[in-house]
Amino acid sequence: MLAVRLNSETETRLTNLTNATGRSKSYCVKQAIDTFLEDQDQEDYLLAAAVLERSEPRKSVDNPEKSERFVRVEWLDSVDEKDAFDEVGLFGNQNTVCRPETPKLRHTVERLKERFKMWEGAEI
Repeated sequence: MLAVRLNSETETRLTNLTNATGRSKSYCVKQAIDTFLEDQDQEDYLLAAAVLERSEPRKSVDNPEKSERFVRVEWLDSVDEKDAFDEVGLFGNQNTVCRPETPKLRHTVERLKERFKMWEGAEI
């Protein structure tokens, strides 16, 4: 059993919807929740948000480089997997976000800028 407290505007909208469709409020709320959680990215977002609300990311007193941090990522461009760009010498790790400052990482940024023209002029 689930009880949901809604603000008055949402409650009014839900009432109007149920009156117009002949469906119950429970049905509409269940559909909304199912649709909301259908997207794995949304579920992952909620889990990450819960970690942030619950506590600070883990910190390493001995080594700040090993501390965890959550960062926002603004995707400037994307391609289908079949058009993925890969070559020897590029840096990449699906679990890491970093500010590319070393020469090896700068090489990766420059090669990606050549491939993704939308990056031109982006501050990195």
